[in-house]
Amino acid sequence: MAARVSPGQIEAAACELVIRFQKHFFGRGPTWVAATCWGNALVVQLRGVLTPAEQSLVEPSSPDSQRGQSLLRDCRDQLVRQAEPRLIAQVAELTGRPVEGIHLLHDLVPASNEEVFVFSFSGAGAMKCSCGLERVRDAAAMAGLRHCTATEGSELIG
Repeated sequence: MAARVSPGQIEAAACELVIRFQKHFFGRGPTWVAATCWGNALVVQLRGVLTPAEQSLVEPSSPDSQRGQSLLRDCRDQLVRQAEPRLIAQVAELTGRPVEGIHLLHDLVPASNEEVFVFSFSGAGAMKCSCGLERVRDAAAMAGLRHCTATEGSELIG
């Protein structure tokens, strides 16, 4: 019989997984990361995610700050979508539950410099509550994100 994995062990492993992802796809990891199992979701919050070049794109004093934020969001979303099957498989293996998809939230202004990954679970392994976009926005509020934009996963929300 396999040993039962605690929520704390899952959260710690999820932090390590997302740090490895960030380092591989963005060239560096966050300066701070935390995870929590919440409802039928695994929420991973990252701070200090922007490289110096990315920070210059979204600098509020720049006349193109809004455009820079939009470009950066689109780029980061695309990279996550490209890696989505692998991330989903790794989180499913980690938790032992089927992952329905990934929600990604951004707060990319230099003062905040945060992202939140929300992995929602489906099927028989799901917990009682459902994780739609409102739950993701609740997670963002819980994490203290002020300027976030939410991106729906490819197969997620009805």
